[in-house]
Amino acid sequence: LLVSAFLLVMSSSAMAQDFDTGPCTPCGQGATPLTEKEGCTNLEAPLAGLVGTDTTCLNQQLVNFQIGCCQTAPFGYCTICPDGSTPPGLQNPVPTGEFAEGQDPTCEEWQFQPNSLTALFTDGDCSDTFIQRASFYCDCPGVEQECWLCPDKQPPTNPERGEAWATNSNCRGLEFLFSTMKANECTVVPQTFGIDFAAFCKCNGVEEPEEDACSFCPNGGTVTNPEDVYTDENAVFERKCRQAYEFAKYI
Repeated sequence: LLVSAFLLVMSSSAMAQDFDTGPCTPCGQGATPLTEKEGCTNLEAPLAGLVGTDTTCLNQQLVNFQIGCCQTAPFGYCTICPDGSTPPGLQNPVPTGEFAEGQDPTCEEWQFQPNSLTALFTDGDCSDTFIQRASFYCDCPGVEQECWLCPDKQPPTNPERGEAWATNSNCRGLEFLFSTMKANECTVVPQTFGIDFAAFCKCNGVEEPEEDACSFCPNGGTVTNPEDVYTDENAVFERKCRQAYEFAKYI
């Protein structure tokens, strides 16, 4: 799940493209595949005889991007609205959680960010991309939000609280992730990670778990070096031992 990996906003004027009418390439915009990655060799073979405007070509470029073999995506292949119509709310903000509140990208901007084309469950399916799952933010017809982080369907009271162990996201990002889930998927995130995110993000009406529900230290001990940094240099958030200790109770 990609909540914390969104890249910087790219303007639609810079990223909009007409699909190449020449031979189909493995990556969008003719970029070079990352062939050093496992499973990313011989990507040209299934594209033989196709041109860049073919749906099969564009779909394979989408898959290659989603599985990490390409750094560029076929922007414009997956429309914002599932029915292909122009969104009435192109200037509406999309609260991905990657930016401070009030600085979120608009629908028009976000459609040209790479991670808007990340799939939640099924590669190569536009309907499973974040851009279409979140299209209700853009007022697309026939699309409604079906899942919420908080039981009362209100924002969490601690939106900037972040964790560096399960999702590498803050609570605004988790709120966005939950909002893209279908009603029958709403339990997927907490079940997958085994974490009470509603309690962690301090949703209204959600009780805090007992301190000893899950102990960070063996045998229920307490942290003796609470200010030591627990995360490594690759973590999105720097977290100390006391924060790891606090997080454990939500598991």
